[in-house]
Amino acid sequence: MKQVLFTVIGAFLLFTGTSATGNHVNKNVTAIIKPAVAGSCNFTILRGHRKGNGTSITWAADGVGISKFNVYRSYDFDPSDPYAVWESVTSMAADNSRSYKIDDNSVFPGTINYKIVAVMNDGSTATSNFIAVRIMKK
Repeated sequence: MKQVLFTVIGAFLLFTGTSATGNHVNKNVTAIIKPAVAGSCNFTILRGHRKGNGTSITWAADGVGISKFNVYRSYDFDPSDPYAVWESVTSMAADNSRSYKIDDNSVFPGTINYKIVAVMNDGSTATSNFIAVRIMKK
């Protein structure tokens, strides 16, 4: 985020003909402004349901610069608790698909909370809301 901010500020200073120290530069210089490339992600779909003895999770994300998705599950009562234990289910590369799906067949009975973490090309992350799936018995 700092890099994007510095790029925008630098482009503005170059375009207006001033420098960070307040000195003027040659106003005949043509400014070249490159758009800053930053990653962003919005989860548009997040659904889950029981599938046999396991679960099936489907999601979609509108995003720029997503490199992969990490899927996590938790059996904790309150998934928003900062001390909740989240286990990794899988990781998959983002390939510009309209939606993504995983089947989780190694679950225990009870309520299983899932979240998806999008990892951007710049290393930043975006986390989906939680979704809960209830398995009564195996």
